Amino acid sequence: MSEQKLDPQTEPRSEPRAKPRTGRRWTRWLRRIAVGLLVLLVALAGVAAFLVGTAPGGRIALSIAKGYLPEDVVIEIETFDGRLIDRIELQGVTLRLPTLEAEADRIALDWRGIGILREKVHVRTLVVEGLDLRLIESDTDSLPDEPEPEGEPKPPLADLPFEISFDSISVLAGSFTAGETVRVTDLQASAAGSRTASAGTSAGTLDAFQLSASAHVDLPDFTSADARLYGTGSNTQIQLDSAFVDLLDGHATAEGDVTWWPDVTWDVILEADELAPAELALLPDPEEWPGRLSLRGSSTGAIHEDGAVELNAAIDTVYGVIRDEPLRGRLEAHILGEEIELPAARLTWGPARVNASGTASEVIDLTFDADVPDVGLVLPGAAGSFTASGRATGPRETPRIRATVRADSLVVDAGSAASVTGDVDLDLAGPLHADLVAQTLVVADQELDSAHVVLSGRREAHTLELTAAGPGREFDVAATGGLDADNTWSGSLDTLHLSADTLGTWELKAAAAVTVGSGVRFEQTCLVSAPSASICAEGEIGEAVMRLSATVDSLRVERFAALMPEGYRAEAGLDAVIDVEQEPGGAFTGTIDIRTTGGSVTLPIGRELDTGEKSTTLFFEPIVLAVSSTDEGSTARADLFVTDSAGTRLFELDGDLDSPFAFYDAAGFESLDGQPFSARIELDVDDLELFS
Repeated sequence: MSEQKLDPQTEPRSEPRAKPRTGRRWTRWLRRIAVGLLVLLVALAGVAAFLVGTAPGGRIALSIAKGYLPEDVVIEIETFDGRLIDRIELQGVTLRLPTLEAEADRIALDWRGIGILREKVHVRTLVVEGLDLRLIESDTDSLPDEPEPEGEPKPPLADLPFEISFDSISVLAGSFTAGETVRVTDLQASAAGSRTASAGTSAGTLDAFQLSASAHVDLPDFTSADARLYGTGSNTQIQLDSAFVDLLDGHATAEGDVTWWPDVTWDVILEADELAPAELALLPDPEEWPGRLSLRGSSTGAIHEDGAVELNAAIDTVYGVIRDEPLRGRLEAHILGEEIELPAARLTWGPARVNASGTASEVIDLTFDADVPDVGLVLPGAAGSFTASGRATGPRETPRIRATVRADSLVVDAGSAASVTGDVDLDLAGPLHADLVAQTLVVADQELDSAHVVLSGRREAHTLELTAAGPGREFDVAATGGLDADNTWSGSLDTLHLSADTLGTWELKAAAAVTVGSGVRFEQTCLVSAPSASICAEGEIGEAVMRLSATVDSLRVERFAALMPEGYRAEAGLDAVIDVEQEPGGAFTGTIDIRTTGGSVTLPIGRELDTGEKSTTLFFEPIVLAVSSTDEGSTARADLFVTDSAGTRLFELDGDLDSPFAFYDAAGFESLDGQPFSARIELDVDDLELFS
């Protein structure tokens, strides 16, 4: 059998096996994903570059960030310029927190923002201009509770995810206000890196920086001062290298350490030289206090987690000359929370001497004594001598105070006394007793032989009695009542007896209720005098309202002869009705109506009398004077008819006055000049010689 050969051209071929297409599809998808991610990254990079690298992007980024702030934190920015990545300038910045408001005219930041990626941020310069900080008094109950930190507490800003360093941080033209107690202006402050001779200047960090500041400080009703300080700070403390304060026309210095984490502590040395007490705003007559004071002292202490204050203060010496008398003193005090220890407090001023020592906590035990041979040294314009010694013991809320006092040849603005002696034993949780006697007094230009004050009873129920007597006059008053938990005294005026030469004898018609606290309120109180005169009043004087209703009936003006100028004399009966009121911030409203009977007045002018004196007696018919005031204005009416002894008319006055001017305080009566008014006045004069 022959072998048959096949032609290669015609030899049948086998079909090749198809390759899987899955690999190609994955390759295409991976390529597409890679391209998509690249596009996304480019887009994100573009967005990021837009947000951090352009001014419009920065504004959008800040707007987005506001939405993530807590509800009680508000930030407003008027204008933004620059790039978040390096240089930023903000204008019209406002920050509001529950307890703080802050405003800044301009904030300029030059920093390396890209350093956040390396967890290192460096600030070249940060400048805050026109910073105004204001503390807000908030209801502590309305503030959110802060959660307790887990684990060991860390210093402020210790948890930042990056390190911070800076070349310069500055505050220009800043201010700070804390209610009405402190006002700081012209604040200039700067923080920078440290300088050394070997290493030159290094950048500042939160752990170490150089601090300097200056400001003007106003303490209303006390004084003002210019302060400068220099030190080394961190996020936990400041080492005060030196602080200088110009105040009271002198200066003070301080140095030491102040720490605010983990506890607030301080250890400071204080010195003050050439302080002038006359510069104190609280002194009523500064010119009466010439002289200078200096002191040396120190203070250490802490504020603990529970809020308790621990203070050790020692003024080793106070020295100077005040009102031409040398002054020396020393004070040492230890305070822990509500416990106070006063080992020594001594002061000598010329011949005067004051000492005090003891402790005060839940239980008080303090002793004191004072010897002032010349009261005028302490009270300018006064005279006499004063001594006192005593002790305060018992619970702090209701201590017992025992003291013995004596004054001789005492002269003050209110009057004078040859002597004042007495003992006081006031136990606010038990018996009250006080017995004071004054001899040979002058009060309101009236001479008295003696005055005696006696207090007896307890805090919640006691009696106060005052008796005084002098040539031709007697005065007795007695009141019973008590103090409540708010130190408001409520009781009654039980006795009031007044007898004087011309005033006559006056008696309290009936006991009257009286309350004395933040204001004074008294029910209907009537004084009567034979034969038919009476003066009655009831009202209230306080912060909320001033109200007075009073009547005067059948009062003869001759009773006030001793109060009239020499040569003047008047005879007439007087009736009056007064009803006035004033709400807080409002005008005086009400009416005053005064009427007299017919009468006469003698003036030290006119024709020659047989005695050689000059006088003129005028007779008048019943006089009417009526005044009405509202918050829309005031009106007045007067009616007067005057004759001589023969009944011949000398002059007659009849008029009305109307003005839109309202009276808001006593100073309003001094402001009548130049105020608009309309008037109707009819004046008929028959004898002009009377006015010559």
